[in-house]
Amino acid sequence: MRAIQHERLAIDPYFAKTGDTIKVPMQRLAPIAAIIGLSAVGCGDNGGAPSDARVDAPVDVAPDACVPNLRVETFTSQELIIPATSNTATAALTAPLDRTILFTSIRHNEPGAFYGAVHCYMHPEQTTAPIKPAGITCEKFIDGTDNPASTGQIHIRWTAVTFSGGVRVQRGLSDTNTVNPAVITLSPAVDPAHSFVLLGGGKQSGNSYGNNDFSQARLLNGTTLDIRQAAAGSHVAWQVVEMDGASVTRGTASMTDAEMMTEPAVPSTPNGLLLATYNVDTPAAVAANLMVQANLEATKIVFKRSGAAVPVTTIAWELVSLPYPVTKHVTNFAIGEVTKTETVSGLSAARSVALGSIQALSGQSSGSTTNTADDNVGESSFTLTSGAGMVTVERATALSAASLGWSTIDFATDPACN
Repeated sequence: MRAIQHERLAIDPYFAKTGDTIKVPMQRLAPIAAIIGLSAVGCGDNGGAPSDARVDAPVDVAPDACVPNLRVETFTSQELIIPATSNTATAALTAPLDRTILFTSIRHNEPGAFYGAVHCYMHPEQTTAPIKPAGITCEKFIDGTDNPASTGQIHIRWTAVTFSGGVRVQRGLSDTNTVNPAVITLSPAVDPAHSFVLLGGGKQSGNSYGNNDFSQARLLNGTTLDIRQAAAGSHVAWQVVEMDGASVTRGTASMTDAEMMTEPAVPSTPNGLLLATYNVDTPAAVAANLMVQANLEATKIVFKRSGAAVPVTTIAWELVSLPYPVTKHVTNFAIGEVTKTETVSGLSAARSVALGSIQALSGQSSGSTTNTADDNVGESSFTLTSGAGMVTVERATALSAASLGWSTIDFATDPACN
């Protein structure tokens, strides 16, 4: 008898409720229908879980053990620097936008959003002003710095993974200065059970960080992506990735102005990649209150910060079971530590990416910090660079302690059937 692999279909409680009919394409059930027949799957409620920590109800199906046609075509990873004398930098790259995933992590030493808030996005060649080649562009609001301790440089580690098949990507830039939330219509429609959201950072104006800087992103259904801040004011780069063989569980959590931790329960997830975004409801606060760390444990997500005093109104999380190997880590930095190299046994040098779990502010690169002196979120903004059996985690300033939850994805072996 053919081996059968188990997969979860996630139901987002934001747009589905208990008792809703779940439609599963018959071809998804075909591998087991002929062998054991189809049986009804019952769905219960969340067992009285509070509304700010609700969990999706997974539905089990049994597709083939391999993922037809899911193959990496090209893999490129580089560091890009925005110099102090500019507000933008571009790395030339020609790649198909509809099947290339862009991962970004950012480090800086800027307490003001004018100088440190950056978004990065992929684009085709631009032949009208501003003229630039096809590639990756990262932008902040203005050049320079207002921090005497900063070089004014922004360092970005970007990784672009192009697939020959099995992946479909939609991307764009949202502007909540105009409308908040930005409600984006996806076309063609995606399957939410196999789709996840990546944010490439946000470009904002202002001399501090607060309620118009932290982005929350939610895939509400197959055609609607919602991106919002607690107050209008951000330009956010986004991607929706639909991947064959991936399955997604999603939900929400929150923290009151007195809470420093919340731990929503989640199903055990093989090769689970955690991605989270959130809003904060204050115009300005110290970094310890604003910056949240996230890490995935066996059957729960741990969201925590070093300070409180401001509410984290909604944390939107996605737990993605990938058809590629994933490892999970937490790295702690003491005062004065800017770089750590972590061992990840067997990690590919040529086709692996490391990324932080929180992507509400600076791509996939944010953690928590003990910084109560000011709102310099750079204390817990990191670049992650993967190599053979190791990952380098680095920040640009180390006046406080910090902690980062992060993962690796190893694309070295494709799960394709042929």
